[in-house]
Amino acid sequence: MYRNLGKSDIVENVPDKVLKHLKGQYYATIARNMRHYDELHHILNSFKDEGIPVIVLKGAALAEIIYHDIGLRGFNDIDILVRREDLQRAKSVINNAGYVLDKIGSPEYYSEKFGYNLHYFKNNIILEIHWDIARKINNEQYSRIAIDELWKNASPVKIADSEAYVLSFEEMLLHLCVHLAGHRYNRLIWFCDISEIIRNGINWEKILKKAKKYRARILMYYGLRFTSDLLSTEVPDMVLHKLKPDDIETRFSLQFRKILWRQVIIIS
Repeated sequence: MYRNLGKSDIVENVPDKVLKHLKGQYYATIARNMRHYDELHHILNSFKDEGIPVIVLKGAALAEIIYHDIGLRGFNDIDILVRREDLQRAKSVINNAGYVLDKIGSPEYYSEKFGYNLHYFKNNIILEIHWDIARKINNEQYSRIAIDELWKNASPVKIADSEAYVLSFEEMLLHLCVHLAGHRYNRLIWFCDISEIIRNGINWEKILKKAKKYRARILMYYGLRFTSDLLSTEVPDMVLHKLKPDDIETRFSLQFRKILWRQVIIIS
């Protein structure tokens, strides 16, 4: 709001008290993000020294690559993705950097066998190390994300003034839709992330192919449909039509909608 109001003709009509408050929030976000990026810089360099490639996920990647302004997208933790075969070496790097595993919220044996990430912390900074973007469930009706393909399509970038990778826009969108569902669609900012990725340009044919291949059609439908409903984001009708669940699956969407709109009311 602060940045966009500053670019508009109506800024002179905004009360000084309101503008001052928004300015404070904007610069507080920049300051907090700078602290996280400084830590990410050291982490990425440590991984590079060990020859471990890293994909930066979610907030840290979105702020620089999608929002193009680190003051527009706050984040409270650092999320990175490593290959499963690099996990043990990655844990060693994290430990040497002074991070401590959250053994209660992220039990090591259970998380590595059934989960897809581990939570670490150091000096009020939370670090999540991922080796997948979705929990593995031994049931063929659930999604099957081809993590090797995500790595194949990842792009080299500079984040936090260090070398790393980010997911392709299509797989970034997929990840956010999976993440939204896992958190019961409970934060408006994640819908804004999806909207901003779409604004940066999406290959919708790739989205449809990946949704089918990864058995993520339902997750993609809900993420895109709710974003379209909430933020008037332009999602092609053809895409929503091809992703739309069948009648049985649609019954579950009613429960998702109730959850979603309850959260919107709370936010409002």
